[in-house]
Amino acid sequence: NNNITNLGNGRGISFTLSGSDYAVITGNIINISGGNGIYINGIGINITNTTITSTGSNPAIHIAALNNGTLRGLTIRTAGSLAYGISVSTTSDSNFEMFDSILNASGTSDFFVDTNTVGGIWNLTNVTGSAEGIDKNWTSGANGTLNIHWYLDAEVKDSISGNPVNQANVTAWNKFDIFQ
Repeated sequence: NNNITNLGNGRGISFTLSGSDYAVITGNIINISGGNGIYINGIGINITNTTITSTGSNPAIHIAALNNGTLRGLTIRTAGSLAYGISVSTTSDSNFEMFDSILNASGTSDFFVDTNTVGGIWNLTNVTGSAEGIDKNWTSGANGTLNIHWYLDAEVKDSISGNPVNQANVTAWNKFDIFQ
């Protein structure tokens, strides 16, 4: 557990994980003014229970490459014209998952995909954004798949007996009346 303050004036990076395959970062508080919070270029990197607060013009997390990585329990709050919550800019496929987290980028996008991004699959499960859903910015020429998932627990009971109904089918619609 660390409390890290970076007053990099646009030049600093709080963590650089380049070639740091299978690194684990957990339980940190990172405050940034002007630099990236975490720069990632590796395999199997896991970041958990970390809070990143950033002001300036750089993302809280910049992903140059990340395969089989997991981001869990993060709280990311940024303020600034280019201070994205997460910025993806990869020249090879990158695949990662993010769970149970908050992306709150004030004044810009929560999730940004740069033009030179060639592909990947990014799964966000139970991740709350700053707007309705996750505010995304997908630049022209960028490739990749962003999947957004939510947990759902459903229990179906018989209306007369109150007992659970085995193998019941549950159908759901979102708030826009679209079948999910």
